[in-house]
Amino acid sequence: MKKITTILLLTIFTTIISNAQRIGEKKEKLKSLKIAYITTELSLTNEESIKFWPIFNAFENKQREIRSLKTKSYINKMSDEDLDKMTDKDANNLLSQLESTEDDLFQNRKKLIT
Repeated sequence: MKKITTILLLTIFTTIISNAQRIGEKKEKLKSLKIAYITTELSLTNEESIKFWPIFNAFENKQREIRSLKTKSYINKMSDEDLDKMTDKDANNLLSQLESTEDDLFQNRKKLIT
């Protein structure tokens, strides 16, 4: 019985690791395709690319960071029990956070454009 359990756990663990590797590979491939597409569509020269990509990458990283913080905040506050107990003040605070997050995303986009 111990052997079966060990083999089963090892199989599950191996499957999880191989899937994680494939996901990472797919993300890298998608990122490469995205870079190629944007470079082609914008007709960037080498000089323009050198200036553009650090700005764009910083933009994407900031967007990802803002979304991650936003998601974590909502998950922490959005259980059914917490929603039932939420006061009007808490609801207004949550709405303010939503607006603030959207404003942060907008400001980040604005920096990319200017």
